[in-house]
Amino acid sequence: MMNITNWWSKLLPVLLAVILSITVVACGEDWAFREETYTIEARNDSWLPVEQVDEVFLMEDNYGISQSFALQSEYYYLDKSWGGYFGITTDITYTEYRSRHYTSTYGDEFSISIRASTWDPYGDVLRVEVNEVVFRYDLGQEIVTEISTPFLHIGSSQTSEGYDFENTIQSACTFLDTVVLNGTAYRDVLHFELLDAPEKWNQETVKEIFVARETGLVKYILNGRTYYVRKTE
Repeated sequence: MMNITNWWSKLLPVLLAVILSITVVACGEDWAFREETYTIEARNDSWLPVEQVDEVFLMEDNYGISQSFALQSEYYYLDKSWGGYFGITTDITYTEYRSRHYTSTYGDEFSISIRASTWDPYGDVLRVEVNEVVFRYDLGQEIVTEISTPFLHIGSSQTSEGYDFENTIQSACTFLDTVVLNGTAYRDVLHFELLDAPEKWNQETVKEIFVARETGLVKYILNGRTYYVRKTE
């Protein structure tokens, strides 16, 4: 019995390999080994700010108090994943990802990242975070796909019929052609409004975020009526 078991354990991988080979031939390109790289669209890539590490920008509140934000880290990599059949890898994909993270002299935080789309008709996904309020936005579908706060999280998943949401997201983003702040005009501004679970907000909850293409954070508003605006030299 032991000999039969050993014989079968050695034969099984060979049989699986033969079956896979026959399937590859029969199915053609659908089963052939392939590598794919998904990259961020050039226009979407420009949503990332252009500062270098240790460069700073200033934000001033409505009481005239300024704080400087410094770029602490930036990342760029191709996220690798693979798939296959019967334990045999038949395809490998690389997905482009870029991010930047800033902290201020008063401990406020801002981060922004972009991940390439891997499935039509979905677009590249922009992720923005200011002081623990996070939103993800599909730049192709022009829809908020996730929000995350200390008191609430609503996510979604991609399906062949569109996004499948865990719950309805009330928060929304709108595109503004131009926003003028402290005498400076910013073009292509994405305005996020937190509208979910207002009964759980406190005075420090970030309820609005404005990010401009190539510039990054230009304004954010707290629930307690304090707001911060980008300050130019």
